[in-house]
Amino acid sequence: MMYEEKISWIQGTPLGIRIRSIEFVPTHMHENIVEIVFCLKGGVTFSYGYEEFRLSEGEFISVDMDAHFLSGKKDENICVSFYIDLKWFSEKYPYVTSQLFVCEGTKESGRPYPTYHHKQMKGMLIALLFYLATHERCGSSFRDAVICGTGRIVDSLVQNFDITFYLRPELRA
Repeated sequence: MMYEEKISWIQGTPLGIRIRSIEFVPTHMHENIVEIVFCLKGGVTFSYGYEEFRLSEGEFISVDMDAHFLSGKKDENICVSFYIDLKWFSEKYPYVTSQLFVCEGTKESGRPYPTYHHKQMKGMLIALLFYLATHERCGSSFRDAVICGTGRIVDSLVQNFDITFYLRPELRA
């Protein structure tokens, strides 16, 4: 039986969020969803494919269609997972559910870090988390702000973290 992650979706938005201390999250995949795992405290190991990253406090990584798992020492870490429903953005980006993103905001990445785009992404994630923590989850203005913030994150993924730019940075406009 395949593990299925429970996602708490924010009603009327493309965003789900989960804050937790991670001991072990079994191997799983998401269809039409990009997950961004952001380590708020301590450290956690993120594994997928043939790669493994140790995320430390303040670091993050995205995962789209890849099977992945997480492990850490329970009560020694706090992580937030942002789940973004990519289908929500398919009118603006018709191929977004087929795109692959490489957003490794970690020192262990094989690429330069932190870049301007990593810093920008980290700022957007923190701002969205702060907004969610300080505003009541009701009303159209709340939903509009969450949709807008999530949209900016997707814009950045598409424009800055598409796997094409990772593999061939010279193609970047």
